[in-house]
Amino acid sequence: MRKLLVGMVVGSLLLSNTVQAAGLMDSVKEKTKSLASSVSSAGKDSATQQAEQKKFQTVINAQKTALKNAKALSKNAKWQLAQVLLNDVENEGEKSLYSTLKEEQISVNNNKDLSAEDKEKELNKIDDKVVDEIMKILNQKPKRVKSKDSEGNVVITETGGFLAVYENLSDSNKNKYKEAAKNLQIANNRFENIVNNLSPSFNKMLAGEFSASGAQIKETTSMAVTIKGSKMAQGRLLRKINITNEKLNIAITIPDNEKVVYQKDGIVGGINYQMDDATTDVKKAYKDLMDILDCQKSINAEIDKFKADNPEATGRELKAAYKKIANDAIRKASEEYAKADSEGKVKQLATQKKTKFVNATNTLIQAGAKYLNLAAECAGLGFAIYGNPVLAAPLALEADQLKYTAKFLKESAVSIKNVTPPLIKMAKAQKVGDQIKKPEIKTPFSNKTSNKASTASKLKSVNFKK
Repeated sequence: MRKLLVGMVVGSLLLSNTVQAAGLMDSVKEKTKSLASSVSSAGKDSATQQAEQKKFQTVINAQKTALKNAKALSKNAKWQLAQVLLNDVENEGEKSLYSTLKEEQISVNNNKDLSAEDKEKELNKIDDKVVDEIMKILNQKPKRVKSKDSEGNVVITETGGFLAVYENLSDSNKNKYKEAAKNLQIANNRFENIVNNLSPSFNKMLAGEFSASGAQIKETTSMAVTIKGSKMAQGRLLRKINITNEKLNIAITIPDNEKVVYQKDGIVGGINYQMDDATTDVKKAYKDLMDILDCQKSINAEIDKFKADNPEATGRELKAAYKKIANDAIRKASEEYAKADSEGKVKQLATQKKTKFVNATNTLIQAGAKYLNLAAECAGLGFAIYGNPVLAAPLALEADQLKYTAKFLKESAVSIKNVTPPLIKMAKAQKVGDQIKKPEIKTPFSNKTSNKASTASKLKSVNFKK
């Protein structure tokens, strides 16, 4: 019981969104002292167990180095942005804000009275100040002036704001801004890939294939805390930069070798690979339906209207709008092929198009079912993690990701569910209703996770329904 409580305390510290990551390490250090005794000793003397732990340690060592490099890249990117955006002075002879902050950083680094731990805390506080000041620059709002062109169309012109700041930068500083923005994203990707690279070993542990040593659990728990804190520290800045760059058409290209890569045999990675396969099928099915129902032009027109009415819409908002507009257009077009005219006749598709229509509709239905199956899989994995007093702490980040992934999967399934009834009705009117297949809702937890049977009964608590 004591071991269970200690593990759950550590897990709850990491999983709580209300606890600041900066203060987590102290608590975790205390709580993880007893983790060694709580790790399963099953098979610890076996050659297989020792070999797996040795392989895991090699992965841990590589990711500890990667974490150190990612933190340094993130810090350097923030200070480079500060150098570009916080170096102006109103009066000659004054210090820039960047110079003042840099002096604070140097002073802390040179303070021999501070322990290494206290020094890092003070430096992090200065880094937070840097982010705060950069955010003030990025958040400057432009003035929007309405006018009419020669043809009487309303034209909106923006002046001031960050756009003016960026346009006034020298070419050299513009390049430094882009480089810093790119490196901030790369650092974030590296944080995520560290989690992804550790994931296959943890997946084996969840399946009971081997147990990590107590020291390994402590190491990976500490890494999880550091990654969470680092992502929190730069997260709001990165989100704001990405939105700003998108609005101002500032292109930032991330090299392929610095993109997020999920491991197919990882916990979240295994889900994502299956989700990507289903999403590829969904996109093709939508494209085929738009072609069959001849509604692509109307969709494009609605998207253009949305862009005109929402000039500041982000890429995510545009994607959401496109999905809704496409669903509405397909629903409306399919209804035209389902209702009879004044003579009681239904407009029939050509045989070849009927076959294509049936295939596309079946693909959508099965993809929606797969999304729900994967959402249930996320729930099962989440319960397996939360219920494991040893692994809950180092796997806190993956548990969070499973929640977000399950939410996305459920939303995607609902989107498909909203468009399929009129398609099924159309299929019946087109005399191919018998060719439409029922969704294949499978038993959840096809992944090898512990506590499969006990978690199955808990699905209702997160509103997953078969």
